[in-house]
Amino acid sequence: MSDTTVRQEEQPVDALERVLNSQIELLERTAIEHRELQSAVIGRDWRALEEYMSRLNVRSGELSELERQRHRAYRELREQLGLGTGDGFYEVLTRLDNGPRSRLAERYRNLKVAVMRLAGQNGNLESYVAASSETLEQVLGELFPQRKGTIYGRSGAATAKDSRAFVVNRTL
Repeated sequence: MSDTTVRQEEQPVDALERVLNSQIELLERTAIEHRELQSAVIGRDWRALEEYMSRLNVRSGELSELERQRHRAYRELREQLGLGTGDGFYEVLTRLDNGPRSRLAERYRNLKVAVMRLAGQNGNLESYVAASSETLEQVLGELFPQRKGTIYGRSGAATAKDSRAFVVNRTL
């Protein structure tokens, strides 16, 4: 049995804590791999980029599975406490004893921080790629002025610009 599957003998509060820990750990590993991906993009190491993209796709599936497990454990805890679907996480925590309440609150905060850290890294990479693309487009516009501006077809409607590649992949 996998460490991340919900165990039958576990109490819902223990299952939720275990899944939160697994999510935090996986998000931290994903953040490390995302930094490596960013280094590959900046260093134009296309082979490494493919490898990191493949790894991150696997991580995405793993994170989705953990998210399903967390929702299941949370639903079971809510049901055990006699709460409805409209009750939020912190409302559920108020119904727990101090020990489990403080542990779950800390794990939940750590999960939020890990998600925000990864989202920030993703935003940084997205900004870098967008800025690089914009710069490249401007340079190519200066080098090939005939490709600047809107191009119109015979009917007078705007058409797509010629999509011939300017950059050749030299690793082929």
